Amino acid sequence: MYKILLQLRWAIFVFILFIQPVKAQKKINGQRVTSIKEWTTTTEEGRILDHITLYGPDGKKTEELEYLANGLVKERITFEYNDEGKCVKETYYDGKKKLTKTMVYEFNDDGVKQVKKTYLPNGKLKSTKEYEYILK
Repeated sequence: MYKILLQLRWAIFVFILFIQPVKAQKKINGQRVTSIKEWTTTTEEGRILDHITLYGPDGKKTEELEYLANGLVKERITFEYNDEGKCVKETYYDGKKKLTKTMVYEFNDDGVKQVKKTYLPNGKLKSTKEYEYILK
């Protein structure tokens, strides 16, 4: 009986936190959000664009752009998803469109993130991060 309750608890935990139905598209006033621009205003530089996030037709984040104060791109990140809608790859580029790193995510059979691997531009593994979930 105790084992069944633990399994039920685990299933509910996974369902609530990690198994998400396909996300509804981000909408404002009935219109789909395709991008979000972030502006910073300072007394020295005035209002400057510092970040843009782009979304695909399915509402998932496809790209992020971070800008320098002079308007040039500082960093670009692209996102790739698996069939379950989980982000499985983030690819980072500098302002000159040069690959700086790639992060690849692995999930267990329940869709819970287990591992993040970071690769150098040459494809060599730089680091691995493992996720451990402590449950009560």
